[in-house]
Amino acid sequence: MGLDQYWEQQTPDSKENHQLFYHRKFNALEGFMAQKWAKETGQDAGEFNCQNLTITSEILDELEEAIENDKLNPVAGFFFGTTDKDEWYNNDVTELRIVVIPKIRKKLEEGETITYSSWW
Repeated sequence: MGLDQYWEQQTPDSKENHQLFYHRKFNALEGFMAQKWAKETGQDAGEFNCQNLTITSEILDELEEAIENDKLNPVAGFFFGTTDKDEWYNNDVTELRIVVIPKIRKKLEEGETITYSSWW
């Protein structure tokens, strides 16, 4: 068991989504996304498990800003792994900044619907 995180492209003609990226125990990203979901739904961020958050350009902008200002902070959770800003954290942040965000942004510009979800 653990924190499994998915970026998916919604497919309108199918009930199945296309997975774009997968993270494991990137709890700083989970905390960020849970807060966005809570703000959008009015629910407690702790209820974000197995929920979908539709990604917008604004969310990506805020995520980039959090990374640039060193405000993408790890959060604790039973299955979330370490809260240290260690080598694993740095690798995840680098992949997010260099690979994930640009690809997701391009998909949004192409009119695709992208969601983020997690399971723990």
